[in-house]
Amino acid sequence: MPVLRKAPCEPPSPADSLAATDCADSDEVFVIRVTGEVFKDYDAYLERLGELRSPAFVCAATGKSGLTYEQCLVSEHEANSLLQQCKYVDRGLLVFKTIWAK
Repeated sequence: MPVLRKAPCEPPSPADSLAATDCADSDEVFVIRVTGEVFKDYDAYLERLGELRSPAFVCAATGKSGLTYEQCLVSEHEANSLLQQCKYVDRGLLVFKTIWAK
């Protein structure tokens, strides 16, 4: 889970996002593909997109900072894949391997 300002940053649940029934076929909507969030208001969409693209997130699995939301998700996926390959790896060793692998 990406971390933002020392708190987990969870995408909103589908129930919190606009439902398909809230929109007419002719309504224009804006979707953020990474989180699945749907917006009717373009300014709100741009504001949220800017938040997600800012390099302010920290990977909870590796401790890497300065990542965008999407980069953080990729980093966590890679770290979890590595953990699945090596079940008994120490967390500190995982961070060390991740940093030196780049």
